[in-house]
Amino acid sequence: MRAMTEPPDRVIDRILAFERKLWRAANVRASALDLLREGLRRHPGDRRLRVRLALRALSLADWRDRASDIAAVLANGQRPPLPLWALLWTDDLVVHRAAAVDWAARFAAKVGAPFRHGAGSARRPLRVGYLSADFRAHAVSTLIAELLEGHDRRRVAITGYSLHNGDGSPLRARLEAGVDRFVDLSGLPDAEAAARIYADGTDILVDLNGYTAGGRSGILARRPAPIQVSLLGFSGTMAADFIDYIIGDPVVLGDGAAEHFTERLVELPETFQPNDSRKVIASPLPSRTEAGLPGDGFVFCCFNDPRRLSPEMFDIWMRLLARSDGAVLWLNAPWSEVADNLRREAAARGVDPARLIFARRLPSLADHLARLSLADLALDTLPYGAHTTASDALWAGVPMVTCIGRSFAGRVGASVLSAIGLPELITPDLQAYEALALRLAHEPDLLAALRRRLVANRLTSPLFDCARYTRHLETAYETMWAIHCTGGEPRAFGVLPQPNQQFDAELPALERSASSRP
Repeated sequence: MRAMTEPPDRVIDRILAFERKLWRAANVRASALDLLREGLRRHPGDRRLRVRLALRALSLADWRDRASDIAAVLANGQRPPLPLWALLWTDDLVVHRAAAVDWAARFAAKVGAPFRHGAGSARRPLRVGYLSADFRAHAVSTLIAELLEGHDRRRVAITGYSLHNGDGSPLRARLEAGVDRFVDLSGLPDAEAAARIYADGTDILVDLNGYTAGGRSGILARRPAPIQVSLLGFSGTMAADFIDYIIGDPVVLGDGAAEHFTERLVELPETFQPNDSRKVIASPLPSRTEAGLPGDGFVFCCFNDPRRLSPEMFDIWMRLLARSDGAVLWLNAPWSEVADNLRREAAARGVDPARLIFARRLPSLADHLARLSLADLALDTLPYGAHTTASDALWAGVPMVTCIGRSFAGRVGASVLSAIGLPELITPDLQAYEALALRLAHEPDLLAALRRRLVANRLTSPLFDCARYTRHLETAYETMWAIHCTGGEPRAFGVLPQPNQQFDAELPALERSASSRP
């Protein structure tokens, strides 16, 4: 009787609370979706239920109502509830910015007057802080570990501001050792954390999260540093007046990007993505059988988060399998429900679900990279493509086919392929993407030649030259600071490629030799 007379909002509150409990329990996440669907059947106009269902379904690769769910969430000009989901749902940059504007306004409304900063002085080293919830065994940290270690301490002094209290991993220990100071802010509220960063006299604060899990934009909204930068974590505009710059490159930003970003665009010359050239690939490599793969046949793979998969990309992948006898598709499925849903989708397209292979979680990145090297070809996704998973595949010696998207999130694959010298693997549309992937699956000599070139380029190309990347990034920081010291407003700029450092070291001897000649 109580439920019949209870106000609808209270009923929906209880549905959402119970759904959250189901979602956190193992192997009953599909039941959470069923509960939300039943709630919507009874309350068809409720946006909270509709949004929760759309987000949960995306996480489980449950596409049965995908188009209608997303359309309903975005109906009548409504904006996505989270900026990250906008990047996952669409490559429409207008939608991305609109979602971010709403989110930034929430943080701005919760803070009082931001910290004030005087004119900067031309000093060295600059005090640079990296703010992150991912200083642990996380994809972002696998990219930045060597960057933190390799900063030139004559140019920059580095503080790691952690929003996570640690996971005891070797990577966390490496990150702590790789900076000049490591400060755990995880137990402090936003206002106190911001005050700590301000008291440290931080010149440039680099946000490695943006609007992703664990990020705390409420700290940045208080403006604890005179210059605040978005790097790596969030592949879109934060639309916030407390973020001055975003680090990109000519490929990920693309022509006309500036109108969709409130940040000033900083183009590094070769790649926006740092990488760890010290990543270890476990040895000996496992056999295909040990990795759960068939002993022969072509292996397509995509280890992207299931949220980045879409029915449109899956259609292409199933056509590739249908036209490639004995081929399999190797995927990442963190939960059993994801595998169940993708098997159902394969069967609906006339493909034997057994041709989908789901990788189990391994204890270390080194083990994963060794296993990954068994794949023949990696397949990228749209509208949100591979980021760390792209550079992991290339480091493991596996070529990747990508289709260049319209947004930052969909252009990272093209960026990393350009930086490693394999631009022919970048396609302009999905028709060309499918044709190239099929050709590589059927022309082993062509694929072998690409793989040899990839392996040869791995240690000589800009993508995995972290020392070169670090010098470029330091130049960007110094340029930002110089603009600030002269009283200028943040402005877009590009960083010129660093000259060859070995040649520079040899240049004085070469000049002396030349001058001594008759």
